[in-house]
Amino acid sequence: MRSFTFDNEENILAYYRDPDNRPLEFPQSDDIWKIFQATNDEELCKTWKNSSSKSDLPPDFYNDDLELMMEVMRFDDQATNSGKTHSTKAKENKMLKQLRKLGVKDDFPNFKANFVIR
Repeated sequence: MRSFTFDNEENILAYYRDPDNRPLEFPQSDDIWKIFQATNDEELCKTWKNSSSKSDLPPDFYNDDLELMMEVMRFDDQATNSGKTHSTKAKENKMLKQLRKLGVKDDFPNFKANFVIR
């Protein structure tokens, strides 16, 4: 059902780099600001080496020129327990089915499914 997941470190970094998904706040640190600039500048972003394969040792990304390393991971606060149906994910999938049935996803190809579930 889902066309995009955070199971791949490159997807996480691409999501983070998208101007529509900017973090609201960063911890205050010169190193973090340096990484933010190096990942959000189009030319500097190309200089990062991807070593996020399962067979590679950490870090996931490194930049020798800038002397930076970055480990990228997802934080799953919606984990499924023992194979049981996860109520939030079930509601999201139900909403996505309804939107597909209405044609919303077809009419708006750039549609991003961001739900607030109560």
